[in-house]
Amino acid sequence: MRLFFSLALLLFSGVVLEAQNAHPLTLVVENKDAAKNQVLIVSNIKKITFADGKMKVSHKEGWAQKDKGEMLLSEVVKCRFSTQDAPTKNQAILNKELKLVVANDVLFVRGLEEGKSYNCQIFFTEGKLMRALQIRNGEGIEIRDWNKGLYLVKIENKTLKFVR
Repeated sequence: MRLFFSLALLLFSGVVLEAQNAHPLTLVVENKDAAKNQVLIVSNIKKITFADGKMKVSHKEGWAQKDKGEMLLSEVVKCRFSTQDAPTKNQAILNKELKLVVANDVLFVRGLEEGKSYNCQIFFTEGKLMRALQIRNGEGIEIRDWNKGLYLVKIENKTLKFVR
């Protein structure tokens, strides 16, 4: 129960830190098996619940969850908040050259690694979040009904822009 209150307090108080560092504020869940560690973007978390010996992280709509967001509490070694840890294992994207292509009112991202999915957020220049989703190489995003203007596309930690 103490872990729950600590997480809840830090979720709400740590948002200010997000704007001050290179990486967004993340919740790092360290597991006995390091391969099961999770680094979750705090602003994408809808809620965290503890029941039946498990910690379950529910994400906002459009965000994928590893292992359905469930972790055995007996396997969790430590939970901490960080602005130094990258929010994904897909580090290759930070060094890749990505390109946005619009064809027939569909937006494509070229240069993503085959077989991996990436967190993607698309914002209108006014700051409105148009879409949050997981994207894979070759998948398109329908933009037919979107207003004309400048859009920012954030894929993991890389931001690109396109004009509709």
